[in-house]
Amino acid sequence: MKIVGIDPSSSCSGVALVENNNLILTDAWKKLKNGSPSEQLVDYFVWLQSWLTINKPDVAVIEFLSVVRNAEATRKIAHFQAISSLCCKLRGLMVIEARVTSARKATLGKGNLSKQESYNMIKKKFPDHDWGRIDNGGGDRADALILALGGISLAEK
Repeated sequence: MKIVGIDPSSSCSGVALVENNNLILTDAWKKLKNGSPSEQLVDYFVWLQSWLTINKPDVAVIEFLSVVRNAEATRKIAHFQAISSLCCKLRGLMVIEARVTSARKATLGKGNLSKQESYNMIKKKFPDHDWGRIDNGGGDRADALILALGGISLAEK
């Protein structure tokens, strides 16, 4: 079974594909440098639809926004979370929404890790994968992998 983990964000959304708990690939969408909020949403929608079509996952685990932020940031991220769910459902995928803290606990044994700590642990677990810098999509791709690896166990509980 191929599982995609998706870490949606308004600036950089990470995706990771696993099959039988083996990392296949990670990728990231980065927002357009110049574009209206509507253009950003359309660009993400088209990118994710293409990515899902090419990679053909069976299940999607999407990060459920659970961090307290200001209203503007919450609204923006919620749009990208909704597009992620919509794209996956249009492809016929089973969708699981999970908090990244729950996925970190299931995958790494500790839920209250920071993004930096999680990134470092994932880099150690998968040293042959090119993660890139944490602030250039690497952290989002690592969280997407954490969601993909931990999400099924969360759904089974």
